[in-house]
Amino acid sequence: MSLIQFRGVKNLRGLLSTRLASQTAPAPYPLRNYARKPLLNPEDDPVKFSSSGAIYGLAHIKQAKLDTMPWYQGLVCSFSVAVFLIYFCILREENDIDLEFDKTLNDRVEGVEVTSLKVARNFYVRENNMSEVKKIDVRLKELGVALT
Repeated sequence: MSLIQFRGVKNLRGLLSTRLASQTAPAPYPLRNYARKPLLNPEDDPVKFSSSGAIYGLAHIKQAKLDTMPWYQGLVCSFSVAVFLIYFCILREENDIDLEFDKTLNDRVEGVEVTSLKVARNFYVRENNMSEVKKIDVRLKELGVALT
């Protein structure tokens, strides 16, 4: 068994704080030189935006003429809209769906008018607007609803 001797070490704390010779020996190759060397391929370097042609690319895109519309496109669109309006506004006959659009909500759903009149009557009674209450009472009598 060989004993390792350390110079200047008097106790265990000194032994732990001392570096071994292998830790302090210089490396066989200089590490700092590798960090300072330029990259081998200059194409791998990042390209600066301000020094490249890309900084002017957006302006060229904005200035590009995108008007590839044929000269007759406006005429075709106007003619199509005119034919559509003439057919749907003048030539087309009314059907049952058009008649359904003419109905009010009160005609479509039973009880809606009575309920809305009762709510309006209660509101006008609280507001002491008796002229509106009388109008609502007349309409409720026409509908055959008993007032309570």
